Amino acid sequence: MSKVKKNFEKLPIDVLFVEDEEMMRDSIAEIMRRRVNNVLVAGNGHIGFEMYKKHHPHVIITDIRMPTMTGLEMLKKIREFDENVKVIVVSAHNDVQYFQQAINLGVDGFLLKPINVNNVIMQISKITRQVVYKQKALEFEDKIQKFNELIFQNKTRASAMQISMAPSWLLPEKKLLFSSNYIVDESTPSGDFFDIIPISETRYIAYMGHFPHQDIKGTLFMLTIKITMDTIIKNELEMASPGVILDRLVKILGSENLTESMELLVCLIDSDFEFVRYAKIGTVNILQYDLETKSFCDLSKSQNQLNSESSDELEKPKSTFEEVEFSFDEHKLNFLYSCELQNYHLNDKKLGLDGIKQMISDIDEPNSFLIPYIFRENLIKDGYQSLTSDFSFVLFRTNSLIKSLDNRFLVTFKSILTNTAHIRKQCEKFILDKTGLDELAFEVELVIAEILTNVIVHGLKNKPDTMVVLSLEITDKVIISIWDKGIEWIIPAINKEDAFDLVANDATSGRGLPIIVTLSDGITRKRIDSINQTRIIFTIDSDKESLC
Repeated sequence: MSKVKKNFEKLPIDVLFVEDEEMMRDSIAEIMRRRVNNVLVAGNGHIGFEMYKKHHPHVIITDIRMPTMTGLEMLKKIREFDENVKVIVVSAHNDVQYFQQAINLGVDGFLLKPINVNNVIMQISKITRQVVYKQKALEFEDKIQKFNELIFQNKTRASAMQISMAPSWLLPEKKLLFSSNYIVDESTPSGDFFDIIPISETRYIAYMGHFPHQDIKGTLFMLTIKITMDTIIKNELEMASPGVILDRLVKILGSENLTESMELLVCLIDSDFEFVRYAKIGTVNILQYDLETKSFCDLSKSQNQLNSESSDELEKPKSTFEEVEFSFDEHKLNFLYSCELQNYHLNDKKLGLDGIKQMISDIDEPNSFLIPYIFRENLIKDGYQSLTSDFSFVLFRTNSLIKSLDNRFLVTFKSILTNTAHIRKQCEKFILDKTGLDELAFEVELVIAEILTNVIVHGLKNKPDTMVVLSLEITDKVIISIWDKGIEWIIPAINKEDAFDLVANDATSGRGLPIIVTLSDGITRKRIDSINQTRIIFTIDSDKESLC
């Protein structure tokens, strides 16, 4: 019966075998070739050194005593090129002094003559594992380095992802209006995070946090917090309670990660009974401004018994976090912000809480949803600076956009709505009902059609579901006001006579501009931080033909 030839998987390593005894060198080299990737041979140290410089093998097996150049002399020269090359020395029993020199040169193994091939393979296998592990470690470090470089090269994408997880700049709910200004620093996309989540038809959870680590690890952990928060809230829904939400967050992510160095404010907002219940980690970031007294007020306890602690004491789970409750009404503006805002500074002076209050008080704007944007614009104009560009500022109040006055028509819609026919017809009807001027109503409707087409096109460049506000006001004039958060595009200053001579190849110069300029009596467009405000004016000419 013939013997079955056993096939071994070759070790992924190259070996240089330096030995002056030709017969032994060739026979052992032949056996090693069956077990390793490649075997090179040399008859003395000089040839061995030249072969090393040419091929750079992983392991050198060398005799000590050889003519021309000994193994130790060769090893000294090789160590000048590579201190880490693996070396196994071969010698006789009486080479004690050479062994000591070999130890001083840092060899990785010894073999005694006569050479046992199995011992050779065992030592090579051991060294191979070391070499392979080191190679894998270097490869892994290289992958990590490349991964980190890739992440930091794509910080813009990371910040875009963070922004995309935030709600639209304006959320006009049934009874509540949320307006938020949220900026992420592209150079260090972490820091602030927030969201507004409806948990019933009348209740919302709004949370805002700040994670202090401005690095990619901070970004990943911040996203983990946000995803975990969203999951907890959506699992609880109507049973959601700020303190319980924080309890569960700490249980899932660990108290060692959620420390006092970070901020996290969780608010339950009830639009029916007009109260807020909140719990926190770190500093509280809530202010309330009274529009009647034109001053900031204390957060007063709600008197409504339907939302009192005693009414649902048996049903509500106990929390280790204190829950505080306060009320609001149609005259109150409520602000949430990251306390990093207080650290904005002008020269050596910090903005602080008093500075924030003063800046809000100085804003004279009837459209309160613009305040978070006017606030940041004023910060920049006044020269305030921060260590990062992160910025979070949220306003909520009773929904004032649903209360159209006799001389004012208001409408909000998402920019993804490309069919504006219904909105245009509402505006046309409003003008016709208030003025009785059919031609004016038609012109207003046509101009609104063109300007909304621009807003929608450019709004989609920013975020498909971003909200748009349109106001139509009649005084001694008709004033169309539109606010959107699209890209910044410019309306060129042109005369009515030259309007149709304008050929606008660039869409950012305004689509349908000749119609808008020709029919209207004035048009302005400005940027309020990242909000576009467009104003178009029509003179009311009673001599125009009326159908009434």
